[in-house]
Amino acid sequence: MTAESRDGKRSGSSNKELHMLYAIMLISVSAVFASTVLIHFQDSSPNNGLHNLAKGDFSSLIGVPITGNAIAISEANILNTTIGVCIQNLTAGWNSFSSYCVVPNGTLSDELAYVYQDYTKIYYYNAFDSANPWKAYVPGLPSWVVPSLTKMDDLKGYIIYMKRNQTLVVNGSVASPRTVPYNKGYSLVGFPHTGALNASSAFSNSTGGIIAVYYHNSSVANNANLSPLNIGYISYTLSSGTGALQIIKPGMGLWINASSNGGWVLS
Repeated sequence: MTAESRDGKRSGSSNKELHMLYAIMLISVSAVFASTVLIHFQDSSPNNGLHNLAKGDFSSLIGVPITGNAIAISEANILNTTIGVCIQNLTAGWNSFSSYCVVPNGTLSDELAYVYQDYTKIYYYNAFDSANPWKAYVPGLPSWVVPSLTKMDDLKGYIIYMKRNQTLVVNGSVASPRTVPYNKGYSLVGFPHTGALNASSAFSNSTGGIIAVYYHNSSVANNANLSPLNIGYISYTLSSGTGALQIIKPGMGLWINASSNGGWVLS
């Protein structure tokens, strides 16, 4: 084989590798940005199928060919994520708390590993489940008992009963921006934000009518005989800007009272 032919093969191989690299780059870029997909319907018979499809009228399409082209736009929410360590001091008795660190593949017992054997129960109130809103996890139960609460979420707030003072450390990823959903009435939510905010500005970007926000006041003496709801709370009323809850801090689990469903945006 001559040097020229070898060079030709190397040149051809290099071009092929460049084309493959270019294709990979295109695929990577398209995965990041919202994409537009052109859908081709192969038929030449004229009909009003696309118009009916756009209206959601699928019944009229049965046995009818579809003609023409349609534009379908798909959207993706791009989150900024960083590795984080979330630290929350929990006191003996009842605590409401949250974690802005997300553990993608961790179970609730993994996420609470730092307070292992220091808590007796943890609750979450799912405002969107009217039939059975309270979810719970109790450590140490037999394996055949299936808990209704299996994982923590940075958008949610939790109520935990601690045997003693302890520090909870959660290693995971921190994502932003975040939109915290809440339902009409009371919702138990988290505060997925890395820094403290004034209450007056913290709730300025929400889509529903938040009336007031409540947080468990750990300075009020805990009583083991009280239920999770019968503990001391401090509050902030949005309309008047009054209340003892003037600073919202990372790690808080908050009760939101709202007049309608909505979303609380934190960036």
